[in-house]
Parts: sequence; structure tokens; C-alpha cells
Amino acid sequence: RKVVDLARHVVDIVPQDQDGDGYIYAGYSGGDPGDQVLLDREDNCDNQANPDQADADLDCVGDACDNCPQSANNDQSDRDFDGVGDACDNCPLVANGPNPVWECGDRGCVQVPSSDNQKDSDGDGVGDACQGDMDGDGVPDEADNCPLTHGADQGDRDRDGVGDLCDNCPRTPNPDQTDLVNDSGDPYPDGRGDACNGDSDEDGILDKEGDNCTFDYNPDQANQDEDPMGDACDLCPRDYSPYNQPEACGEGDYDGVPNLEDNCPKQYNPDQAPYAEGGGFPGQACSYCLISQTPWGWDADGDGIVDTWDCDNCPGVENPGQEDADGDLIGDACDNCRRVPNFGQRDSDSDGIGDACAFCDNNGTCGEKEDYFNCPDDCPPVCGNAENEKPAEACDDGKHCGDGTPCLSDGDCAGTGDELCITRDGDGCDSNCTLTGCGNGIQTKDEVCEDGNLTDGDGCDSNCTPTGCGNGVVTRGEACDDGNKLDDDYCYSDCTLPACGDGKVTVGEECGEPGMDACPGGAACASCKCACETQDASMLVLEMVPALLSAELTQELQHCHTIGIGAGSGTAGQVLVMHDMLGMNLGKMARFVHNFMQDAGSVRGAIEAYVQAVKQGRFPDNAVHAW
Repeated sequence: RKVVDLARHVVDIVPQDQDGDGYIYAGYSGGDPGDQVLLDREDNCDNQANPDQADADLDCVGDACDNCPQSANNDQSDRDFDGVGDACDNCPLVANGPNPVWECGDRGCVQVPSSDNQKDSDGDGVGDACQGDMDGDGVPDEADNCPLTHGADQGDRDRDGVGDLCDNCPRTPNPDQTDLVNDSGDPYPDGRGDACNGDSDEDGILDKEGDNCTFDYNPDQANQDEDPMGDACDLCPRDYSPYNQPEACGEGDYDGVPNLEDNCPKQYNPDQAPYAEGGGFPGQACSYCLISQTPWGWDADGDGIVDTWDCDNCPGVENPGQEDADGDLIGDACDNCRRVPNFGQRDSDSDGIGDACAFCDNNGTCGEKEDYFNCPDDCPPVCGNAENEKPAEACDDGKHCGDGTPCLSDGDCAGTGDELCITRDGDGCDSNCTLTGCGNGIQTKDEVCEDGNLTDGDGCDSNCTPTGCGNGVVTRGEACDDGNKLDDDYCYSDCTLPACGDGKVTVGEECGEPGMDACPGGAACASCKCACETQDASMLVLEMVPALLSAELTQELQHCHTIGIGAGSGTAGQVLVMHDMLGMNLGKMARFVHNFMQDAGSVRGAIEAYVQAVKQGRFPDNAVHAW
């Protein structure tokens, strides 16, 4: 059935008579309880039979189930759970009603019938159970500063005579406890005394006037790190963090391991289980941060670390090692104070140096607190100090003794009194703090020359060998250079290319021109045949060979069929990579590619279209797909 309530809502009613007294319990229809309409025969005690539906106090709760049948209290509040509602209980905070009470002894606690059911021997309206101590907290009413609030604590910070437990302004004297308006000035009591409206923590600084700890008492507004949160409510009072992030405190994942030592500084992993041999970032708990483990992840800077999920500590700057010297979770590669923790990266004057290390005086002298990372203008990089001072240095492995062992703290080597500590070359990081390799200006093992660049033809080529034929680098005047002085390969000893009929029998030739190249047995040759003809090959693939040359080769090779890809239409056959034929590629397509899928509608249709185009001579089109 449907019933329309006073607010004109239509509600579903499922009639039930749970207690069998002839009156139904309508139940809750799902709307606002205030919108419900009592049916003519709706039960006012749904779980207790009361066919007369008596309700002396007219609170819509029948007398048969009303815990205060003579006092209206349709909320049926009963704070001491003694079966007598607070509205009529002579001890509202001390159990003294019909409900059983707990009695505890040496053998535990049991429920026993109450022997003091609202007993009031002197008839003063206060039950014997709480006579002299209304809240039953053991403090006599005459001495209790919160006589109706259970609690032995008699603290009264504002000394207004009202205890903190029940004071609606515990820090602001207001003995009258007036509460007529809310914080916004609207005429509605809000539980907060009018004397402290607008100042949630009662520290004298109004919330709307910029209290830096709205709910924490701090009249001095102390704020060591000058972030938006005062020290009283700042999770990291000494480290600037604009949104009060706990990460700024040097231990951001609550696993008990400081950021500087944590192999997953943003992932809870107290066991520090390693992911790879040697440990370090990432640990097993955050191995998903590696692109190699999560190939679908986003890595804008291409350093192999996933940008999202709190993985990359410099998502816009390549830093595969994720170095973080100060442990503030901002990688050294993008930290504006590399040695001073400053999670918030505040830089008030936008000079690229964070406020946390603004002690740089830029006077040209490296001060005690200054270093290259934070004060590059005053402190030049020092090669050999074991600090990789990027970007000025590509590496820095410090100084070592002649046998490769680390130097002592005094700069000497063990067993000597001499200054023998040096930066070593050829160990991966050379003495000029560049990576060992050709072109870094340091000549090391296997390098014949070293001129500090990778330019070819300047006397020392990019492979650190002298410019010249046979060094493997093609330079001016050379048609080829295969790094040797042999003639029986594809590049002659004078760095020219072999050709049929040049007078030299090379790989793939049977003989040269008549009278110039000898045939097997010493007889003169009448013609010059190429490799596939002499070695009985059946097919030759020509890829990206000019169309005219491909056609000539096809005509010349009588017993060797040519297959072309990007070699024009003059070959004996054609081949095309299926992904290219179906348009399944990224980026720019090669000149000789055509997407047969775009007009076919299916893979089968695309393949059939390709076959027909080749057979009919329409693909490849020399003007479009060849050179």
C-alpha cells in the first residue's frame, strides 16, 4: 500500500504486527524519519503487546515500553542503562533502576537484581544511590566542580568554578556558561560557550584571524619552520612542509627506518628486504617503481623509475640512482637545498636556492656551512672528494692509494708517511671526474690516442685511434674502413670498395674482367659473376635499393630471383612486414610502406588487397614507394 505523508512524499509501508496486539508496526520507509505519518493503527510499542496503546506523556512511546511513562522523552535517553530514562531518573548517572546491576568479587562479576530501584528515603528528589554525589564519581556534590558529569578530575584551567570536564569554554572564564549563539553569530546554541566563540582552542587568537593551530592552544603562535602550521600542531615543526606532511620529518613511511637508510623511503617496509644483490633503492617492497617491473608505468624523464605512486623523487629530471643526500625525499637532481632537508622546497626569492640553505653569501669564498650543492657560486666542485658534484662532475670515486685501497683519514696510505693518495685513471671514473672512455681527455689502457673529443678526422678519431685507413672510422678520402688491411673482404686495404671487374677477385666474385682476374685453374675469364650466381643461391633480398638498380640486377641475375622491399616494382617478387602492411606501427612510416588495413576492414581483407596490388603491378608504385 502507499501512504502520502505531510511533506507529500510517497512511502512504502510494510504492515507488521510483531507483538500480536492488533496494532501494526509500519517500520522505516527510507525517507526522513520526521516525514513519517502514524497510521491509524500504528503500534506505539512495536515489541510489547499493549492493545490499549496508552501514552500518558504523549511522546509517541507507549506506556508499556516507555522508560519514563509520565515524562515526555521520545529519545528514551538512559545514560546509566538502569532502565529508567534520564528525564525521570533520580540518579541519571548512577544505576538505580529495574535493570540488573553488576556485582564484582574475587570470583568475577555477575548480574544481580537491583535492590535500590529509584529509592529516595528523604523524598528530596535525589535517589539514595547518588545522594550527595549526583554523578557517582566519588566526589561529593558540594566539592564537585562538575556535579552532573562523571569524572574525578577536578581540573579548572580558567578558574571560573566550572570544571574542565563540563566547561563549555575550559580556557576562558565564563561561570554562567552562556551559550545562546554559534560561532557564526546565529542564534543557535552549539555547545561552545559564547565567551569563546570563534576561538576553537581559546588561545586568544581567533580562528578567522589566522590562528596557525586552530584546535591547539598556542598563544605564542611559535612556528620554527615558518610553514602554515604552528609548532603546537606541526607534525614536523623543524622542517617546512606546506601541507603538514609527515614525510618532512626524515622518516616518512612510519617503518622506523630513517629516509637516508630506507631502501623504500615512501613504502612501509621495516624488514628492508632487498630487491637486488647489493641492496639500495629499490627494496623488494617498492620494486614496482622500476619500469622494468612495471613496463606500463609512466616515466617522462626516462630514468627507469616510474613517475607515479611516490616512486621517482625527481619525476621531471633523469636520476636513475635516486640519490637524496639530505633524506628529505627530494632527489639531489632537483633539490634546491641538496644538503639541508627542506621537503617543502620553499624558495621565497625564486633564485633557485631554497630558503633552508639561504645562508650562502655569494662572496666567492666557500664558508663552513657552504658546499657546491647549496652554494655553487662560492664553492667550486672538488674532483677527488668522493662527492659526485653534478652537473659539474660526471662521477667522483675519491682518491685511492696506488694499490687501489682507500686513503686514510689523514690523506696518507697505510705504511707510508707520504701523500700518495691520488685519483686513479681507468677505473671507471678518471682523475678529471669523467667516466672512463674515449673522448674524456685522459688516455687510458687500449686507447692509442686521446684528444678530449669524439670528432673524426682531426688526427685522433672517435675510437681513440690515429686518423687513417684501417682504423675502423671512415674519414675524408675513404670510401670505407673496416678496421683492417685485408683485400679479400668487402673493403680493400686502401679503403676503397670492391667492384666487379676491378682486377681483384674478392668475396662473391668468380673472376674479374678478361685478362685481369684469374679464374680457378688459371684460365682467363669471359665474364664476372656475382655471389649468388656462383654459390647457387636461389633468392636475393634487395632492401631500399634504388628502383633502376634493382631492375638491372633482376635482369642480370638469370638464376637468382630478387625479392624487393623498398626496391621498386622491377624485382621478381615483393615482401612487406605484416605490421607495416596492417598499419600497426608507431611514429612516421617508411617511404616504401602502405597501410592496406585502412580500406580493407579486416586483417584477411588487408592481406588479400596486398597480394592483388602486387600481382597487378599497382604496388609498389615507383613514384611513391621507391627511390
